[in-house]
Amino acid sequence: MKALLLLCFFIGTVHSSDKDDYQEAVKLLNGELKQAMKGRHSCPGLSLVVSCGNQKCEASKGEDVNSCPADCLYSPVKSYNKQTICENTLGLHRPYSTLEVSQIVKNAYAKGEKIKVVGTLHSATGIICSEGHIISTENLNHVLGLENVGAKEYVNVEPGVTVFALSEWLHKRGKALAGIPHMGFRDLTVAGAIATGSHGSSPKHTGVISNIVDGVEFVDGLGNIRTVTEKDPEIKALRVSLGMLGITTKLKLRIQDQFNLEVKVSFHHEDLLLGSKNIHDVVADCDYGQLNWFPGTKKFMKTCGKKTKKSVHKKANNELLNPSIPDVIVDPFKVALQYGACHNSVMCSIEAVRYLQFVFQPPLTKKGIFGIKMNSKKVRGPSHRMVSSHLTPNQEGFFQMDWEIALPQSTSMDALKFVKSHIEKNKICLPLVGVFIRFAKIEDKTLLAHSNADGVKWKVGDIVTFLEMPVYLPVGFNAAEKKSYDLPFESFASTLVSKYSGRAHWGKNRMWIFEDQKKLGTYMNRVTEFQKQPKIYDPKGLFKNSFSAKAGL
Repeated sequence: MKALLLLCFFIGTVHSSDKDDYQEAVKLLNGELKQAMKGRHSCPGLSLVVSCGNQKCEASKGEDVNSCPADCLYSPVKSYNKQTICENTLGLHRPYSTLEVSQIVKNAYAKGEKIKVVGTLHSATGIICSEGHIISTENLNHVLGLENVGAKEYVNVEPGVTVFALSEWLHKRGKALAGIPHMGFRDLTVAGAIATGSHGSSPKHTGVISNIVDGVEFVDGLGNIRTVTEKDPEIKALRVSLGMLGITTKLKLRIQDQFNLEVKVSFHHEDLLLGSKNIHDVVADCDYGQLNWFPGTKKFMKTCGKKTKKSVHKKANNELLNPSIPDVIVDPFKVALQYGACHNSVMCSIEAVRYLQFVFQPPLTKKGIFGIKMNSKKVRGPSHRMVSSHLTPNQEGFFQMDWEIALPQSTSMDALKFVKSHIEKNKICLPLVGVFIRFAKIEDKTLLAHSNADGVKWKVGDIVTFLEMPVYLPVGFNAAEKKSYDLPFESFASTLVSKYSGRAHWGKNRMWIFEDQKKLGTYMNRVTEFQKQPKIYDPKGLFKNSFSAKAGL
């Protein structure tokens, strides 16, 4: 029974004094898997789950464009989770300079063809697609240098540099990005993160990278090279542009002196969270703080980082998204998750084991004795290394969907209680990272960031709460099975938007939720204000696509 190899590995990581609870959870999962495996026919996709995602279309294993589009549907542009595949493109371009970008745009304008720009393709929606040309920023990947303007300090950077690579470059020079705008995932491009309003997590400092942009050079829809600064009113539209105003070729970002964080993980009963006056009260004492809530266990993990002047630990790192998973258990783990998609009790048992894995194998690491990497509940290191993580290298073929809704402070606690009841009612279990809860200060620096102020419910200085459900996506399900599986998660997102004044992350979720936001007038006059800009910078609509049309932009 190969799936049980996974459990053997996990047991090997547990300290002897803590094995009782862990082994009980493992025992329960073993029993659930045994019951599920007796009726393999009751779980579609088992014959595909190991091979689908290996970038080979294997007909002998039942793969085709319907059962495994990730492998069998060719496209030069696919989202990171392979849920959005851009089929009708005219070609993928990888320019090396602003002038080259300008020429590509001029040629498209002359022919009446459309254009879309992409980074690392971490956005999962149709926002990345175009029926015309796709421009990748992967070769526009240079840090251009530091700049002082009065008392302010900046870094100038090309759009294709990843946030982590930029932070490493700054770190070597004693600098850091202003605030704590580092996403949980390290390898987003700077421009991609900015264009979608991506964020880190902090109840005290700016956690949204778009808010630290004070200058943008871009190529507009006519092929002209333009520059907008913090003094220009258009800057609010360009900070979160969704790629609709042009191709960004240079960015000016605010920076500060480098700082270290002492980060601690701790584990608590959910009553502490659900009984709070505000969700963010749980991390109010943290400069950086986020929560991983596992409702099936009634427990959550708190990650709290505080600025420190103490010496850092060697090789201090965050490995939340990059746990050590030997290749031998990757396939069994896929099988176990597939069973979980078919048998809810299995998924709940996996969630219990996953939570305990964090307890016994905390997601912070440092150099231990004899130079061996060790897991620790408390680590000190440079800020950017402590708050972000890579994805596990052997994660290819794990299909995941991220549902993320931002909530204003005034509705966040009621929304959290709804999530609790919704999860219990629908018997939802979340074994990846639980319900991922993050925070940021609400600011008025953009038009379309899903964390932006509007003067009504979204007030400057309040704390926005980001509720995210990262969900395993099974393979080989037919349309009806997919619909049934997705329904509880879709209902989660829909209710948060319609009843609790939520806003969907532009780079996550599914397309229909942005159509709902359009009908609800979620961004009020902000959309109207934004719509003025494409008329100026993109009069022929080169940068529009089906996503922008459906979203009412």
